[in-house]
Amino acid sequence: MRVVRIPISKSPFPIARKKRNIKLNGAHIAPAVFTTGLVVLMISCSDEPRRPPSARDDFWTRFVSANTAWLDPPAREMSYDAIVQGKKYAPNVDAYEWVDEVRIEAWCAPKENARFLSWSTRGEDPGRISEHRFAEGRGGRVTIPPSGEGRRLTDAEWITARCGTTFLCSLHFFAWWGLPNAFSVEQQQDRLLIQVHDLYSDFEWRKRHDSYPVYGVHEFAETARVDRRVGGLDYIEVLIDSRSLLPIKLAERDLNGLETSVEFAQPWLEVEGRQVPGQITVQWTEQDDKCSLVYEFQVREGTWLLKSAELIGPHESLSLRVRLEDLRIEAVASSLFTMPTDVELPERSYTELTEGERIINFTTGDGLVLEGKLSLPRGADEPVPVVMLLPGAGPWTFDRPVEYPAPGSHPLLADTQFMRCCDFYAGELTKRGIGFFRTNKRGCAIAKEKPYERVNREVFSKTTPSVLVEDYKAALKELRRQTDVDGSRIVLLGTSEGTRLAPRLALLEPEGIAAIVMCGYAEDDFEDIINWQMSVGAWKKVARLLDANGDDVITAAEFHAAPKKQRRFVFGHTRFEAFDEDGDGRITPGDLAALNEPHLQATLAAVRDRNDDYLWEHLLNLSSAYLDEEWHREPTHHMLLQLDIPLAIFHGEHDGSCRVEGVHKAQEAFRSAGRDNLIVRLYPRTGHDLNFEEFLIDGRTPQPFIDMFNHIRDVVTRSGPTAP
Repeated sequence: MRVVRIPISKSPFPIARKKRNIKLNGAHIAPAVFTTGLVVLMISCSDEPRRPPSARDDFWTRFVSANTAWLDPPAREMSYDAIVQGKKYAPNVDAYEWVDEVRIEAWCAPKENARFLSWSTRGEDPGRISEHRFAEGRGGRVTIPPSGEGRRLTDAEWITARCGTTFLCSLHFFAWWGLPNAFSVEQQQDRLLIQVHDLYSDFEWRKRHDSYPVYGVHEFAETARVDRRVGGLDYIEVLIDSRSLLPIKLAERDLNGLETSVEFAQPWLEVEGRQVPGQITVQWTEQDDKCSLVYEFQVREGTWLLKSAELIGPHESLSLRVRLEDLRIEAVASSLFTMPTDVELPERSYTELTEGERIINFTTGDGLVLEGKLSLPRGADEPVPVVMLLPGAGPWTFDRPVEYPAPGSHPLLADTQFMRCCDFYAGELTKRGIGFFRTNKRGCAIAKEKPYERVNREVFSKTTPSVLVEDYKAALKELRRQTDVDGSRIVLLGTSEGTRLAPRLALLEPEGIAAIVMCGYAEDDFEDIINWQMSVGAWKKVARLLDANGDDVITAAEFHAAPKKQRRFVFGHTRFEAFDEDGDGRITPGDLAALNEPHLQATLAAVRDRNDDYLWEHLLNLSSAYLDEEWHREPTHHMLLQLDIPLAIFHGEHDGSCRVEGVHKAQEAFRSAGRDNLIVRLYPRTGHDLNFEEFLIDGRTPQPFIDMFNHIRDVVTRSGPTAP
């Protein structure tokens, strides 16, 4: 099944912020835009769940035949332009008028099963702002460094507001994966009413295929199979005309409680002698918000296309539409769809330097030049002690620029705030008279425009733990050469993965290392960490905020009583039902383990089979070589016991990435060895990042960070460890 489209399932057009900044994701204008769980469901029967009886087979065949034009539209090689419009106030007429805001250019080549998009602000320089490429039906997206201020949609900003994961997907989804078990069909005069319940309660009804559907919704299919929280379909009710077998109306509810209704307007259009909808109106309700999305279609050159789509919601800034402006059916150059293997990195990282800050370049053992950033206390007139950061797994840059949800933002608009996370550490340390040094990992750099952090896969994929330690050695040697740095008072600050690398570095380069401080302490090897993270760890992350009485059961009352700001920040708008795997009205560790089990098995298989594409997408851009190196390694405390310098661990009891039992194991090992140079601080209701979201939400520095920064101050000033 090949589909040429602007996949509305991946955002046909952008949602605008209140400030009218346009954000875009992918954009094929497309025929098969609505899918419903429609009829495809009616066919399976309870006594033969895997294969419908012949009578229903015949019904299904007739239904598919009647709906072929929009189920499987003719494939065309084409290019087109579409215009995104937004309503803006016109004072001369005292009304809101449609104004062209963004031009989308796209090329479709169904033979290669690939699409290419770029877009630019209308009226500005015609140069591309951003480009996305898709290839081989995988939905893989590559963002090419843009020439201007491009914006990419986040999941929360999809124009379909998750409507795309329900109303858009189900018909094609079921046609590809097979038919569900639990459904009923009822004849109502000239209509058929189809109802499907508990769609994801049984994973086994799906057929297994070696490849995925060739259009964007396959991402939903795969994600929903792994993680129900994305909003997979839970209930569908469909009305179809029993004579024409064309859909009339449907209602859907997803696992997050989002209710959607879809109406197919008459009359229908004709494509190659078959009927396609001329207009579809979608309404959905989430919490107190009700929005409508009206799609208008046209038939041009034998192809069914989206003519326009208008979003109308409770907020003025949701008044948007996309309009097809130009369509060209022609041969498309295959070179447009070549997927670059690497993201081009800027020549040097973009950053903003304040007084006392500078960039330090250093050369690795294999000749690669990397960048570090040093922040020193303002006005320092003598060499100062410095903390060197060894961060967690995955790509990392010396600023760590991030966008995060703004407190109280509209759930559809998803307003964001921006910060450089490392500025937090630099500010806290420099005001205590201590410098802060951090580096880019190889293959990583910072750009001025989105995506702020660029990662060259070919280079970064070679970054194993051993390579990282060698890179940190080169950085440390360069740091010692700085005349305003006290090379005899350097503290290694390891977080997560860095808690394993910091002692390795100290053993290799002990000169001047005054102490090691560890946050989110990783005692175990990678195999144990991954298995724990996707079972017990998943529960820890949820229970930290939601299990009020600590009984390993979260009730609906506890869920809704949790601090709203933190719950929304950590879990977004995920509803209680999305966590309640067995539907018994309680969330338990077993529910979370069951939800994560498919992802765990897929990850373990990817490591075993060296499936680096899967790991790159689903596990922090890591590689199988990286994981294999420490898949089975000695516990971290074995290295710590070889060090006589002050050591400290700051760890949350609800850390969902590294188990707190590993901290206890290290404590016991030091106690048994008669060693007293390890200090441990444990914090209740605290996660892997020591509740850093508290700072992001309201600017408060969490207590674990205050304790950690004060401890570092005391160590470097020779006053001894902080008293308990």
